Amino acid sequence: MRYLAVMLVLLSSEMLAVAGVIQGHFYAIEETAGGSDRLIRIAFDGAVEEIGTVGGPIQQTNGLTFDYSGNLWAVGSSSCDFPDERLFKFENPSVSATATSNLLILGGVLNIHCVSGMCPFEDNQFGENRIMFIDPESGGNGISFNPNDFGEFTNYGGVFSGDATGIAHFRGSSNQVYSIEGPGNTLFRIDDVTQFSTRVSVGVLLDQTGGPFNGQVHQSVQALTAVPDGFLYGFNHGRKSIIKIDPSTGNILTETFPTSSVNTILGFAYFNPCEGAEWVDCQQNNIPDSCDLLSGVSTDCNTNGVPDECEPDCNLNDIADSCDIASEVSSDCNTDGVPDECEPDCNSNGVADNCDITVGTSMDCNTDGVPDECSPDCNSNGIADDCELSAGTSIDCNFDGIPDECQTDCNGNGAADECDVAIIHDCCDAGLMGGCSDADLAQCVCAVFPSCCNSIWNNTCVEALQFLGCSSCDPPSDDCNNNGIPDECEVDCNTNGIPDECDIASGVSSDCNTNGIVDACEEDFDLDGTIDDCDSDIDDDGVPNSADVCDFTPTPPTRPPSAQVLLDGSLRGDLDGDCDVDLFDFQILVNDFTGPNSSL
Repeated sequence: MRYLAVMLVLLSSEMLAVAGVIQGHFYAIEETAGGSDRLIRIAFDGAVEEIGTVGGPIQQTNGLTFDYSGNLWAVGSSSCDFPDERLFKFENPSVSATATSNLLILGGVLNIHCVSGMCPFEDNQFGENRIMFIDPESGGNGISFNPNDFGEFTNYGGVFSGDATGIAHFRGSSNQVYSIEGPGNTLFRIDDVTQFSTRVSVGVLLDQTGGPFNGQVHQSVQALTAVPDGFLYGFNHGRKSIIKIDPSTGNILTETFPTSSVNTILGFAYFNPCEGAEWVDCQQNNIPDSCDLLSGVSTDCNTNGVPDECEPDCNLNDIADSCDIASEVSSDCNTDGVPDECEPDCNSNGVADNCDITVGTSMDCNTDGVPDECSPDCNSNGIADDCELSAGTSIDCNFDGIPDECQTDCNGNGAADECDVAIIHDCCDAGLMGGCSDADLAQCVCAVFPSCCNSIWNNTCVEALQFLGCSSCDPPSDDCNNNGIPDECEVDCNTNGIPDECDIASGVSSDCNTNGIVDACEEDFDLDGTIDDCDSDIDDDGVPNSADVCDFTPTPPTRPPSAQVLLDGSLRGDLDGDCDVDLFDFQILVNDFTGPNSSL
């Protein structure tokens, strides 16, 4: 019996959409009475479609499979005891199956007597996709080859039995395969063919009660294939039906008969147009993107093979940015593939900043891609600060990127305070190279000491600045406390030209209450040289503050010499208790003598 199968490229007629998932079809070679076999495709509901007639040198083979790239492979010869089996591949499947020129005889498979079943296989040991088949005549050896290098074969040893027929592998299940072995049609599982694992009997092909399915025993199932729905499918040659098998129990779940009569079928393979070599699932719904697109679950407005929901959509309008631009829903003034509404627009004029700059709507004096009107402009003169600095129209003595006129300048001398108290340029520091940062100062020094510019700017060159009158390395302002504020801007209550803080720190001035104020500037009621906060007798009346009810008894010369200070610190004659003796006290005395309650 001769046979060959091909992959159908016209996917629109290939697929059946079920709940948004593309189902594949079963492919087989049907032997015809006239000797010209035909390739048929059988849908899950049993519908049969002829793909074309098949001719060629393939005979007596039971193996048929698609690789993960959609190519169809077979192994065959004139008889099962022929010592040199042939490996076949049918390329260019869009050509009629009768075109035997598309059949590639790829070479001999030495010492393989007969092939029983074929399946795509992910050999993790080799890190690649391979095609596996069984050689029953060698005692059940499992053999695989790399479809990209057909001459390289791997023999896994006798992991199957000699009467094993069908073989199947679920994509993504590591090195696990299933096989049908007779007599009795038992389903076996091998968990790792690369480790010569022992076969595990899953069960005999019966129904879920343990009896024949629909009263029929399936003893002639010689083909097996795995489908991504998680079930195995086989072809019963005796009943000419497709059976669905539970891989965990071996039970037959359903039986489907082709809708039109078919003859003897050997070789049985499943193919899904969505399961190509590249399995991409950008939205992670466990369905290949190609299936989502074919079934209409996803759209592809730019026909690039990527579902729209996985494309950039910066404006969140559920349309891929590239399609927004192509349909002119969005503009893309700089043709960078990003809608303008998603580009930086610092001036909020509805135009991307870089387009404003390109067309001259905005200037970009520093070429940083930011319109000048959006760059820092501390003096609000319409020119970016860094452009003023680079042009020399503003000075930045401390090199912090901020024009000096925008810096703190407590003494109003036009220089930032930080520059008043420190020398920022390197002309006042010895260097490893000639010259310094200020060309005028360097020229002044080097006119007398050429080596300062020709070789090294050393300490002699630094000293020459002041010696020659070129400049001074002494800061314009002192900063005795190193706080970055010129001393002339600090508090100096005693007006001695030194900030109070430094007067106190150096001991020039005292600060007995440690409040940061020079004692000479504090209150001293009795003028005895000790400020009130530190004076135990504030009014110098001889009564300690702790016992004095009148801390501020008038002191001489305000207090008459004849005034008598009592023991509690009050004055004799202070009848109203206000700590002094005046006319109000005298009036009280007069009232006591002349009032209605007077005894006079």
